[in-house]
Amino acid sequence: ITLFARYIRTMTQIFKQVLYSKLTFEELILIQDDVQQYNQFWSVWELFYPKIIGTNYHKSSHLSQVIHNYLLAWNWWKETAKSWHSLKEKERVFYKNIVKDIGHLPCVLDSIAKFLNQIGSDFLNEGIFWICELIEKNKSKKLESNTVYYVEKLVRKYVHINRSKVKQDIKVKQKILVILNFLIEHGSVNAYLLREDII
Repeated sequence: ITLFARYIRTMTQIFKQVLYSKLTFEELILIQDDVQQYNQFWSVWELFYPKIIGTNYHKSSHLSQVIHNYLLAWNWWKETAKSWHSLKEKERVFYKNIVKDIGHLPCVLDSIAKFLNQIGSDFLNEGIFWICELIEKNKSKKLESNTVYYVEKLVRKYVHINRSKVKQDIKVKQKILVILNFLIEHGSVNAYLLREDII
């Protein structure tokens, strides 16, 4: 095991220092954006996974900031960024596991919706179904401030690209209707009009 790997393992053990963890993720993303060491980056990222999904950690008031950074939905991507060199097909599994393991957390819905609008846009066709599952898992009905905006932007894009599929494929339509009904419940006029268009 390398010295760097030992260092990262030590960091995961002191993960209770939440603000430090948030900043750590920011620094790691910045470094990876520069050095582009794909395998090493995701090996490090996976070391944090057990801590991220640990239930004791979810009581933190800083949880949202950490989750956003860990899911690569941070605030420093360029507005025009729609992909990232360190995201490949295999990362779909990472996000699917996140949805399965901690999808009930409102910050996960917000993070993944934001991610799919930004550098994760290549994951849209599968990601729209993650959004549906996250909405169904959000039993608390609590939302972060920009969640409705991100989800509405995402579903409008998906329907625009896949209008025929949404109208003809019953399973796809049902998933999209879950998302649109969620948005309508939160006052989205655009979602109401879109629902009327596809029914």
